[in-house]
Amino acid sequence: CTAGCDQVIPEIHAKSMHFQSKDFCIPVPTGKGASVKNPAAFVVLQDVFMRSTTEQLALLMMEVINVVFKLDEVNYFILSQHNTLNCFIAERLTTSTVPVQERILKLVEHVVFVLRYIPSA
Repeated sequence: CTAGCDQVIPEIHAKSMHFQSKDFCIPVPTGKGASVKNPAAFVVLQDVFMRSTTEQLALLMMEVINVVFKLDEVNYFILSQHNTLNCFIAERLTTSTVPVQERILKLVEHVVFVLRYIPSA
């Protein structure tokens, strides 16, 4: 996800900004090669998670997705157009095992408390 030479610019839709604090601003890339440059590679990870049929594969994909989001704070915003959290919550939260549910909620926790961003549908 972080390999490539093109810098990807994060996008935030105006409707999601209604829920943010006045002083919220999108993080800037750290410049250490950790920001996502290939969103299509991330979509593959997301699709593998969504189609996973075993707890082990789901947990592995959640771990990789968590690492991508934590490598650079801007990564969540670069990838926000893929509605990752919405998909995970709407389609997998209630049908997943407790460990997978915990990983999904840890991702939500990271976005809200570390990135200080309130995701919207």
